[in-house]
Amino acid sequence: MVKINLLPKEDQKRTGALGQLVLFTFIGILSILAFIGGWIYLSNQIDGLKKDIRRLEARLEELKPKIAEIEKFKADKKDLEGKREAILKLEKDQKVPVRLLDEIYKTLEKEEVWLTAFNKAGDKLSISGVALSNPAISNYLRKLEESPYIKNVELIISTESKIFDRTVRNFQISCELESPGETKEAKAK
Repeated sequence: MVKINLLPKEDQKRTGALGQLVLFTFIGILSILAFIGGWIYLSNQIDGLKKDIRRLEARLEELKPKIAEIEKFKADKKDLEGKREAILKLEKDQKVPVRLLDEIYKTLEKEEVWLTAFNKAGDKLSISGVALSNPAISNYLRKLEESPYIKNVELIISTESKIFDRTVRNFQISCELESPGETKEAKAK
């Protein structure tokens, strides 16, 4: 179907301008309504989030004593674990001096080697002594190496000296201790 506009040209222009004016006014009103609706929606969202924040802050205040109690429990637990570790280490280490003296006694040649001093610092052991001869020192070193509780035996120094009319050898030995729990003998048991 064909439309024919019979209005004069001046009336046609007015009708088109009036339509455009109505259209722009309608779009403007719709835009303002959309803006107001969006603003109201966002305001409601903000208010809801503020209420959630207040509710969560109140819940946090309720939980603070429990959180403090949990933190105290964790600190107590850590303290107890430290004490337990110290007790276990003491129990482990209390056997070492007795075993060390026993091993040193077993390795001594009754009449050829005498110990003058020994010093334990951590796992390191320094032994000083006097022997009648170099072979006696060598035998002593060999016996120390055979011990399951002593490792890395090393002769540091051996010097000749005189005691009364007799020539003797002063020596110093360095070695490392192996804890009874770490030895092959203890592992086999």
